[in-house]
Amino acid sequence: MVKELKDQKYWRQLDIIAPSEIDKKVGIIGAGGIGSPTALVLTKLGFPYITMWDNDKVEEHNLPNQLFKESDIGEYKTIALNKTLKEYDLDIDLLAITKKFNSKSKIPTHIFDCIKDIMICTVDTMDERKKIWKIIKDSKCRLFIDARMGGELMRIYSVDPQNILDQEFYDKHFYSSKDADKLPCTARSIFYNCFIIAGLIGNQCKKFIKGDEYPKEIIFDLKNLEFLKTK
Repeated sequence: MVKELKDQKYWRQLDIIAPSEIDKKVGIIGAGGIGSPTALVLTKLGFPYITMWDNDKVEEHNLPNQLFKESDIGEYKTIALNKTLKEYDLDIDLLAITKKFNSKSKIPTHIFDCIKDIMICTVDTMDERKKIWKIIKDSKCRLFIDARMGGELMRIYSVDPQNILDQEFYDKHFYSSKDADKLPCTARSIFYNCFIIAGLIGNQCKKFIKGDEYPKEIIFDLKNLEFLKTK
């Protein structure tokens, strides 16, 4: 009965995905340009359990391209985002962690339950991704999504860390942070790009929940409105 009542709130999407179908927990590593709208998308989809990691605080330059308000400046991003998302009254259990995601976080074991389900990486550097991937490969996670963005170009990698072929595929797409594209500080992020990539991440999560096939690699050039790769 409780599930049916919750589904009624989401009745416009029930033939796409119903909250009662969502039995997976989600972890989001990074609460910035990609992470903050992704948390909103998953909340609106009906994911009941979301855990977020980020040790950064909100700064003025975060306001145009992240899901924060002027009153959030100086607050930890995860704490500020937690407050905002709870205002939507969508029956979520959202845990905000003000630390980096790593194996030495001293975080209680029960909080890491989401690592057996869906983990989403939205950090800024390749070096951080490598550290996170090492932890994820040793976990029981079944869907790892790595979202990357530079200006108007976005990349999403979605793999099963328990699958050797997926591990090999994803490992091929690493490079050092110093070899990453160098964009000016004024051309790194714009909010419509953040929301589009967040929507694509939500779609990947929906496909996983429904048991549908999802592309392992998505590359979308928004400037030219061209999908460069989906496979």
